[in-house]
Amino acid sequence: MDMNSKFIYSILIAVVVLSGVGIGYVIQHPNMADPDSTSTAATGGVYNLNLVITTNNYFNSTSQQPAYYVLQNGTLTSSANIALPANTLIEVTIFSYDDGNAPVPASYQNVTGTTNNQITVFNNTNVNSSETNNGIQLNGSWKTGSVPLGDIAHTFTVSGIGLNVPIPVSSIVQFSFESGNAGQSYTWQCYADCGSGASGWGQAMSTPGWMTGTISIQ
Repeated sequence: MDMNSKFIYSILIAVVVLSGVGIGYVIQHPNMADPDSTSTAATGGVYNLNLVITTNNYFNSTSQQPAYYVLQNGTLTSSANIALPANTLIEVTIFSYDDGNAPVPASYQNVTGTTNNQITVFNNTNVNSSETNNGIQLNGSWKTGSVPLGDIAHTFTVSGIGLNVPIPVSSIVQFSFESGNAGQSYTWQCYADCGSGASGWGQAMSTPGWMTGTISIQ
């Protein structure tokens, strides 16, 4: 299965799953304290990792926060612990259903650590607003090495391996990177101030499985 076929297949899975949970509505976040690691299956020597960003997840009875999930076998699961195979090309697709931007330091607008330091962006892909009678409308795609600060909703950043990916609002982002040697463990973090409190770094930003977590190379 080539990259385009994998991408279309991932979109179809995400549409079915996310239509079921109702993007744009409040959903119950899974138990982020679950210690079990989450991963996706490798295909043809390439490891595919699908991540989904949703909004309005219950952090507690009075607060709703954005969160990353792993899309695995048609199910949204915790992103607190993500296991990746060693010395493998990791192909990542991030589906972001957040239509609002957030403050982010200027250095995090640049793509680093991906193949050719680039990402492919598919914009206007929020399913609830872009589905038409002829199917889901994608307004094309483009490769880029940076995203304007005012367009960034989140980042997916793994500082330990020099990986930084800015995520535009209401978009699908695709990129790849090499996982490295087994036995390593890294923290992934969103660096857009999308949590609670005056700093934007409360609750979701500092809680594993929301806007941060661990990547284990196995």
